[in-house]
Amino acid sequence: MNKKGISRCSAKLNIAIEKIGQEIDLNGQSLGGASSLEQLKRIQSDLLGMLKSLDDDSVSWDYIGFGRLIVDSWPMNSDLGATLLEAEQEYKKLLRG
Repeated sequence: MNKKGISRCSAKLNIAIEKIGQEIDLNGQSLGGASSLEQLKRIQSDLLGMLKSLDDDSVSWDYIGFGRLIVDSWPMNSDLGATLLEAEQEYKKLLRG
């Protein structure tokens, strides 16, 4: 994996983690498009796992999947959803090499 790609992915993941954390801190009042607070917490957990895998040099397909959930069930105009999808796509780029 190239360092530039890891850096770009790390930046996107950190932005996504910050935004989803803000939504969770609001107790999911608007949910950002998610169907439940638990769904947000699960996605946050996946994002944190993705970020840790970059540090450990153990990038894995294990964390991929929430993008499909967002595309299938969240509103198309969800800013949080767009941010999360960008982070997942950047991570997928690393996996594909």
